[in-house]
Amino acid sequence: MKEYFSETNNKVPLFPLCGLKLVNKIITDSLNEEYRLLLGLYLSNHNYREIAKEMNIPVVSVRQKIEFIRKTLSDKLSEY
Repeated sequence: MKEYFSETNNKVPLFPLCGLKLVNKIITDSLNEEYRLLLGLYLSNHNYREIAKEMNIPVVSVRQKIEFIRKTLSDKLSEY
């Protein structure tokens, strides 16, 4: 992530709180409810099997969806 966030041509320092708000906005805007739930479980240190059981989907699907989430968020964050 860039050190500065620019809404205009002026560069404004990206402080941690602003960064968290930005990440939250990107997650909310970029991911549907299912993917946000999956991400929440993943970030809460649940393993793929636990997530698969909780969401009633195959482990392979969990892996694929986590990779999709990583790529999507990486692409969106790189825009800033």
